[in-house]
Amino acid sequence: MVSTKATKKAKFTYAERVLGALSQLQRNNKKHSIHLASLRAQIRKNAETQKDTLGPQWSTWITRAINKLESQGVLAPTEPGHVAFTPDAKRAIAVSRRETIDTPGTPKSATLEGHFWKNITQSVSSRGTKHTDQIRIEEKDQHAAQENTSTKRGLRDKNDESRIDRKILETAKLHEDADSQRDKEELLDLRKQLDATRHELQAARQYRETVYDIDMGPLTPLSESTEAAGSRSPSPFVLQTSDTPAARPPISGVIRTGSGSLIDIISKQPTPAPSTLDDECMDENLEQPQSFGDRPIDVGGDIFSAPRSLAPPFTNPFTETLAVPSVHTNAAGLFDGPASLSGRDLRLSQLQTLREANASLISERAELNELISSRNAAIVALQAEVQAQKDLVSTAKVDLTNAETSTADLHSTVTALHASFQSSEASLLQANIAIKEKESVIESLKASREEQEAKLLECERSIASLQAREGRLVEENNDLSQKLAAMSVTEGHLRDALKTGSEDMSVLDSRCKELTARCESLDELLLVAISESSSFAEKLDRAEGEAQSTSAERAQALDRLEIVDGELAEAKITMATLAEQVKDLSESLDLRTQELSAIRKQEAEQRANNLALETTVVSLQKQTVDLEATVSDLQDDLRTSAERLQSLDAMCASKMAAISVLENSHDEAEERVSGLTSQLQEMRAKESALELTADELNHRVLEKIEEVTRLTVELAAQKRAFNILENDFASASSLNAALAAQIVVKENELSSLQAELEEAHDDSRQYQEKINLLETQKATQAKYYESQIASVEANLAVANAAVDTLRSNLRSVEHARDDLVSLLKQKDSELNTIQFDLDSEKAELSASKSQLGDAIDRLGIAEKNVESLLATRKRLESNIESLAEPIKDFLGMQSVYASKLSNALAATYPQS
Repeated sequence: MVSTKATKKAKFTYAERVLGALSQLQRNNKKHSIHLASLRAQIRKNAETQKDTLGPQWSTWITRAINKLESQGVLAPTEPGHVAFTPDAKRAIAVSRRETIDTPGTPKSATLEGHFWKNITQSVSSRGTKHTDQIRIEEKDQHAAQENTSTKRGLRDKNDESRIDRKILETAKLHEDADSQRDKEELLDLRKQLDATRHELQAARQYRETVYDIDMGPLTPLSESTEAAGSRSPSPFVLQTSDTPAARPPISGVIRTGSGSLIDIISKQPTPAPSTLDDECMDENLEQPQSFGDRPIDVGGDIFSAPRSLAPPFTNPFTETLAVPSVHTNAAGLFDGPASLSGRDLRLSQLQTLREANASLISERAELNELISSRNAAIVALQAEVQAQKDLVSTAKVDLTNAETSTADLHSTVTALHASFQSSEASLLQANIAIKEKESVIESLKASREEQEAKLLECERSIASLQAREGRLVEENNDLSQKLAAMSVTEGHLRDALKTGSEDMSVLDSRCKELTARCESLDELLLVAISESSSFAEKLDRAEGEAQSTSAERAQALDRLEIVDGELAEAKITMATLAEQVKDLSESLDLRTQELSAIRKQEAEQRANNLALETTVVSLQKQTVDLEATVSDLQDDLRTSAERLQSLDAMCASKMAAISVLENSHDEAEERVSGLTSQLQEMRAKESALELTADELNHRVLEKIEEVTRLTVELAAQKRAFNILENDFASASSLNAALAAQIVVKENELSSLQAELEEAHDDSRQYQEKINLLETQKATQAKYYESQIASVEANLAVANAAVDTLRSNLRSVEHARDDLVSLLKQKDSELNTIQFDLDSEKAELSASKSQLGDAIDRLGIAEKNVESLLATRKRLESNIESLAEPIKDFLGMQSVYASKLSNALAATYPQS
């Protein structure tokens, strides 16, 4: 057999796998931080492509490797469930990559990549965890050096930092101890696995040696002597005589030659050949029983322990020492010897007696030949049956080897089931972790929902206050409109009075002008009269009379002038007051126009804010709908996962039932096999190693069954825990449904508030139109309006502040919603990985179920074969027992006939 050398594949540590997968994901996805679920999926994908076998607890070892790399400062957690390279690790990897992989002329290969990450992990493990701790300590020292050390607070900070440094060093030491302990545990596990594989290889080698050492060759061919003997006899057994002489002289004194012929005691000559045909036939008939061999058939032994060859020849112990003498030989010996007549008579009488004895012996010999022929036929039949039993035994051996292979297959299936159970346990652990994370997400959602409810309550309160303020503003606007209407009426009256006053002033001005003209003419006439008084002395009397009349008229005119002056003064005063009022009204009108423009701007801003609020409310409604959809999707996913877990539990229960049935059937088969092995111990000396291996395999099967039962108990406990978690999730989903109903109610209230806001906008538009109408009119009560406008501005400022708070609340709600969406995406990805793992576990369980069904069928076939073997063995034992009695009778008859012959010969040839 040519020796072949197996090519060994490179083995990778979990740290190397983690670093390689993380670097590959960062290059492919162009991301800095990678999620742990995608990292595990990439590790599994790389193992499948590289044909690298992962252990049953590979996920746990991956987590340990990630924690160890984080403690060594190579990886750092960026977000919950995400990891990335530290800056120092990035620099070291870049430098090492430039020196090894990225050099010109270096071919890119997976082996070179594996050696690269192996060197990286070795350098990291040799460096230890002191570097990062030292960096932290130096940073803390620098930070402490910048602080003020003169105050007690600085001293307290220094003490706190020293305590923190000591804690960091202690934690680093604990991490180092834990890492070393984990390395030791990993080495112990690897050593145990190596020992187990060595034992399995040793058992397989022993099994192969024991299987191939069994002699399964054909029957040995017959020799020429057996063919010659078989031509005379119908028996297939080889009946031979012994060529070795007797160890001691015969009992009756008869001596034989080396060929078996008799030597006479008296003549000391061998017996001559027979002279007649009858004598030859007689001699042949006498010599036929000698061909039955030298040894007896061993009936008491176990026929199944003998090798597959011809049965031993049939022998008779009496034929070695006793021989039947020939009558002719004795007669020749008597006639040849020198004797007297009396001696001859004696010899003749002895010869006659010998002939009579010989005739009786011939008849007995014929009977014996018949008996021997019948026994030979029985022996032929027994040999055929023995051959058939040997064939049955060979088939039983083949069946036993098949049963052993089936048991080995069962062991392999049990190991595969054990591995599948371990992987399912790992997947269940991951599912529990995912469920815990989902519970945390649900709690965060509850908190966010509570925050949103609080914000909605605040919004409702602010909206209620805004509604109250809006009602007050509406009332104030109504009062203002009424007052403006009254002011417009008073303004009309004032305008009419102003018009009448202006007309009166114009009449008075014309009268004053006429009076002044008349005064001037009178003054001129007075001067003329004074100048002409001297000349007109005569006319003085007349002039005096005229002067008296004119003075009376003048007095009347002066009176009228005084009255007009008073009226003019009053008119001037009223004009001044009206001018002041007009000036004030114009100023108040300018202020009013400015305030109205500001109010318009504020209303435009308010409209924009209201539109923004409406858009945010719509977006919130959409977000709530999306959240409800995602929550319903999560509930559906959890229901489907629960149904899958229930189906897995049912499958596990069916597998456990099948395993229990297999265990029972295996125990029964083991009992039957143990009975067979106890019955076939002498014939299966070479199969003891196989039985030992079968016992070891049975013991391993029992151990695996115990482990399977333990795993079923653990699965039941995990199922109960999962049911509890499912109940908690159902309660959380009901609470989410209640919150969703509350959100729907709040949305309805918001829609009603939006309608009210639209009505308020319509009212504001109407008010704006009224204000536009009021801009053309003048107001008399500016101070009151200014105070009202100030109050309105204050109310608007409060409303703007409330709107700003609502905007900030909406921004926080949007941020919370974005966070929730990202978390939901992460959970969706994790649920997809969990679903993929569950599908793979389901496929493995279905495959193991089919393997178990095949094993059950094979075990049933093996049981049927064993039962048939037991039946054939019982039939053979009964046949052997039935043949043992006639053989014993035959041997007894032979011994009786031999004793009779010896007695007859002793009587015929008495000792001298």
